[in-house]
Amino acid sequence: MHRGLFGACLVLTFVLLAPARGHADDVQPLRFRDDVKNSFIEAPGIATDIRIDVEGTVARTSVTQYFLNDTEAWQEGVYQFPLPEDAAVDSLTMMIGKRRVIGFVTGKAEAKAIYETAKAEGQAAGLVDQKRPNLFKTSLANIPPKSLIAIEIQYQGSVRLDEQRFSLRMPLAITPRYDHIGEEQLRHLVTVADQTWAEEVVDRLALTDFESGNNPVDLAVTLRPGFPTASIASASHVIETAALDAGEGYAISLARGVTPGTRDFTLEWTPEPAAEPFQALYTEELEGEHYSHLLMMAPEGDIAGPHARPKRQVTYIIDVSGSMDGPSIRQAKAALLLALDDLRADDLFNVIAFNDGYWTVFPNAVSADAAGIETAKAAVRGLRADGGTEMMPPLIEALTEPESADHLRQIVFITDGAIGYEDQIAATIRKLAGNARFFAIGIGSAPNAHLLRHIAMAGRGSYSFIGDVSAVERELAAVFRKMTSPALTDLELVLPAGIEAEVLPDKLPDLLHGEPISVAIRSSKPLESLGIRGLRGGEPWATTLTIDAPRSADGIGKIFAQRKIEALTFDRLNEADETLEAEIEAIAIRHQLVSDQTSLVAVDEAILRPASAPLVQKRYDPTLPLGWQEDRLKALEAEAAYRRLKEQQPADGSPDNAMIEPISLPQTATGYQLHLLFGLSLMLAGAGLLLMRRRLRHA
Repeated sequence: MHRGLFGACLVLTFVLLAPARGHADDVQPLRFRDDVKNSFIEAPGIATDIRIDVEGTVARTSVTQYFLNDTEAWQEGVYQFPLPEDAAVDSLTMMIGKRRVIGFVTGKAEAKAIYETAKAEGQAAGLVDQKRPNLFKTSLANIPPKSLIAIEIQYQGSVRLDEQRFSLRMPLAITPRYDHIGEEQLRHLVTVADQTWAEEVVDRLALTDFESGNNPVDLAVTLRPGFPTASIASASHVIETAALDAGEGYAISLARGVTPGTRDFTLEWTPEPAAEPFQALYTEELEGEHYSHLLMMAPEGDIAGPHARPKRQVTYIIDVSGSMDGPSIRQAKAALLLALDDLRADDLFNVIAFNDGYWTVFPNAVSADAAGIETAKAAVRGLRADGGTEMMPPLIEALTEPESADHLRQIVFITDGAIGYEDQIAATIRKLAGNARFFAIGIGSAPNAHLLRHIAMAGRGSYSFIGDVSAVERELAAVFRKMTSPALTDLELVLPAGIEAEVLPDKLPDLLHGEPISVAIRSSKPLESLGIRGLRGGEPWATTLTIDAPRSADGIGKIFAQRKIEALTFDRLNEADETLEAEIEAIAIRHQLVSDQTSLVAVDEAILRPASAPLVQKRYDPTLPLGWQEDRLKALEAEAAYRRLKEQQPADGSPDNAMIEPISLPQTATGYQLHLLFGLSLMLAGAGLLLMRRRLRHA
């Protein structure tokens, strides 16, 4: 009886949700059944299939989004989705039935005009825009009724190396961004910068419109590391690992099949112990130019050895906003308590906590003696997560705190990065950091990696992620080694004689314990060796890297181009130079990359929608990260809206907005498909019970 009901529900599910024949016969959506739990995932408006191919230190990723229109109306689908902050997005394929339409990159305004024209004329069209370096938007016009259209996006990326661990992160959820910058922050900015720059900070803000969706994800990785591995693991998901034929690598998949996109996927692999430090150089030749991507751990013996641990002045900034509620605040507090234990008596320190306000444990940095540490720990244990995310004021407070000339200045951010003004934070750090080094620690199931990376780049430090309480101790130990090991400073690459090249980043960060050298190079000739020199403890230091067996790989030129676009975008934060936008657009079009000046667009030649048929826009919302509560999100949105209303009140004595209160409207238009299935299931169950009762009577 149970199997009969289960089978009936299965048939009804696909009858209700299957695309109409003739629209998308050969485009198959993801499985909506969880085979492990033997249950159904609610049918979504969009589902995502991700395939990642890792070759050494280069990763090529394909993201296929299935847009399901289960209504009788023609639809335009709009969907925001996350990608890695360094993703070089370069390919768009739209699949409509048996047709495959290939997209191309052009200027943002031109791409938008092409899309809107096709939409108006009834043609299927796809548009991919960059909202932020780690946040993109797909628009898909003229999805036929009862039909399915698939969009495939591809991008080039690189693998991260840290503490002899290789890793990649695939964002699956979007942490809602708090975008409010009020008059108080503006006053702070004006005190430390010029009025024009402060106004530009506010003008560049862009809100992230966000609601929770239900978006199942299937994901698989083909890993060819290029060396024997000691371990392969995921801290975020349960995975299955199988060896590829001929020992070429590994096939990795989600053990539980299709999963909700509620937390970022992470994968980590470590090489077997070796006497030689890891190094890899991947190259590509394009139009007579040579592109290289170098990733190398500095030889340990060259920077290790007997040394005195430097005295440090450390300011810890901890995010206690509402987005940190739940597991994130527990992870953050555990991390900060461990960090306080790592201080020594001759160190100086302070703790700043912030939400929509901020407060310091001490007026200024104090000695890290037993009494000071215990006072700070008591304050940390009492922290609670609530309110908005006003990150600028505590940052200014930390940057303007009196410095000790005898101590190494360090600032540690512990946050999920749930803000929408990442670039302004990075610009502030770059403008005011001086000799301070910044370390960003990302907390939660879907931290804002773009912000964390920006903080580290601007502050010549590093960043890391803590996605689970069990990982706090290991990740913090790595951060402590970086903060306390003597850094190699003023680093620069020395190119062989006769070779002209551009190296990115143009100013290398400090090299700390376990940190790799990662550079993208465009050169006139192939590279055979590279010199690197700098200062260690104020004394000259140098070494030579011999390039052994460089490997040819597609997409290395795109990695360089993406780094170049990132560098120009960074420069644009502090320079009012209109030529930078033109240069970004030219580089992006040449290498066919999506940027804030370019978009991907694809248009089908066939006209699908009749002129008389209306077009309905449907927004497909991303899933809330694990640990987020929707009522918390709504409360934050209401608070932000309330603050904006108050700031817009007239200054001429007219009634203010003090009586305006956020209101909650009833939720309508709920998922009727699920309710219908539930009702049909009850009907079938009732019929089954009635049949069973009749059989018992005749027995």
